Amino acid sequence: MNNYFYVFAFIVLMLQSCVTPKITKSYLDENGNTISRNKFYNEWHHNASKGRWDTKKGDTIEAKLFYKPNIETFKGDYQLLSVILEELSNKRYPRNTTFLISYYYKDDLCNLELHSNNNNWKKHRVRELKKHLAPQKTVIEKKYKDVETLVITQEGINFESIKKLDYLYSDTNNRIFKNLFRQSNLCGSYAIIKPNGLILVYNGESRLDITAKYLEPDVWYKYFK
Repeated sequence: MNNYFYVFAFIVLMLQSCVTPKITKSYLDENGNTISRNKFYNEWHHNASKGRWDTKKGDTIEAKLFYKPNIETFKGDYQLLSVILEELSNKRYPRNTTFLISYYYKDDLCNLELHSNNNNWKKHRVRELKKHLAPQKTVIEKKYKDVETLVITQEGINFESIKKLDYLYSDTNNRIFKNLFRQSNLCGSYAIIKPNGLILVYNGESRLDITAKYLEPDVWYKYFK
């Protein structure tokens, strides 16, 4: 009986290997030149001025470096951004609101699922997102006064709505993308927007509660002296 089971399992695995395309990876520097995997990861992990974006082309994933700091700080148009956020959420926010945003990019291969479309979020994925984010949102907004946490997806990502998730919005016409992030980055980006127009953007894999630590005065003033 056991022998038949192992033979059957072996046949199933062989059939799967025949129908599942083999995914290969290529690695490019910021100039588009092919480099080794080791050099790529050394640059990406140890150079805070470089970001990464992966593109799937057939059975190949092309990973490319580009100049984009891990942490960006600048002064922006708070009034414009707050109006856009109000229009996206169909809500009104007090003028002293500090926004903490988690932003998801279209075609992001951060969590690669070879047999699904990362731009179409079914209810089970949205539920998992809520399960992950809801406790963070509660803690953050209790700890930091006048902070509003929002989750925004770039236009082109479609998601199914679920109850009690009233802080997930689609970036219609990519207005937040164009006015805040401007360039896609692997594993998304996070932003803190203060009422005085000071903005801190964290590019790459993180969490809302980790990004919120930049709100601590001693941390914030290291970047805005």
